[in-house]
Amino acid sequence: MRNNGRQAGFGVIGTMNRKPLKHRVTLARVARESNVSVTTASLILSGRPECLAQFQQQTIDRVRHHAKELGYRANLFASSLLAERSSFFALVIQGGHTEDLRGWQYGAYESELLYGVTEHAPPDTYPVVATSGPKISEARVHSIERIMAGGVFGTIVRTPEPLLEKSLRERIKRGYPTVVVFPDQLDDWPENAIDVDNFAVGQVAGKLLAARGCKRWLVLRDAEYHAGQRLRQEGNRDVAQRQGASWDVLELPVGSESPELDRMVATRMREDRPDGMFAMTLRAAAATVAACRELGIVMGSDLALVGCDVAYRFQAPDPSITSVDVSWFEAGGEAMRRLVKMTESGESRFKTVLLPPRIIEGQTCPVPPGGIE
Repeated sequence: MRNNGRQAGFGVIGTMNRKPLKHRVTLARVARESNVSVTTASLILSGRPECLAQFQQQTIDRVRHHAKELGYRANLFASSLLAERSSFFALVIQGGHTEDLRGWQYGAYESELLYGVTEHAPPDTYPVVATSGPKISEARVHSIERIMAGGVFGTIVRTPEPLLEKSLRERIKRGYPTVVVFPDQLDDWPENAIDVDNFAVGQVAGKLLAARGCKRWLVLRDAEYHAGQRLRQEGNRDVAQRQGASWDVLELPVGSESPELDRMVATRMREDRPDGMFAMTLRAAAATVAACRELGIVMGSDLALVGCDVAYRFQAPDPSITSVDVSWFEAGGEAMRRLVKMTESGESRFKTVLLPPRIIEGQTCPVPPGGIE
């Protein structure tokens, strides 16, 4: 049984037993004890040679002595403002959507992105992280804008909403280093974006189905599909035509509940009897798994299924789905590399980068031993 605060003694008694917190030693106190100005103390404690060269050694020794004696710890953000370049960059990621089927899965991908960014960041630089999300308010955009204007050397944003996109475009025009990762509408971002080559995603999915000998393909997409899905569709159809396979599309209505989608997919599968399917979204893949369960279709033998961004979604008793996606770690690393390059060159623009897709093999469409071309 979980203890509450009273049972654990976290009430008045717990508070009485706590040790009082020490007051933080301020830079102003170090300056006062050293008989110098706050600016002088700050410059000396920055440790930069060009700053130290302005003062006599006895002044430097005195400030350092009192800082050590008092236990002063520098405010990292304030110290970075004295440097030629800030030690901080802004990183705006998506907030959690726990009510969404994609919620925890995209949390895993978000962690990959964050790891990729920080792993490729220059030494002694740190992210100031903010979260965005669907239906972002103007107030929230203003909060993010304050972070981007608060002494950071650049900004990386994942899938910004239209309100935030407008602000980012203005910053790019004014010369601020900015990178957008996975924008909703890539066609609107010929510059300063990192995304996956979606046409290649569709092609890879098609090559996997072709390698399994599939001849009747069914592709699932959202009815209101964005440019990325359109490119995936075109790439997949290109391979189907070259392989002589029949190819058709089922549009899934936006906003439909899961049982309705499951029935819709099952009905279409019963009619078309496909031997290969490409699910371009997570909910399309989920509906396909449910439909196969209802129809008694064994994925991997009766039907080959390839999905997008579904590697982390399914666990036993459902079979793991072969997924074609992009490494979010690599996307984060590329975003950081581009940000640093812009900062060093003084440029604020670069041509949008399309990363190659990867295959994460699952049970629904095993990869041939020799791979695919």
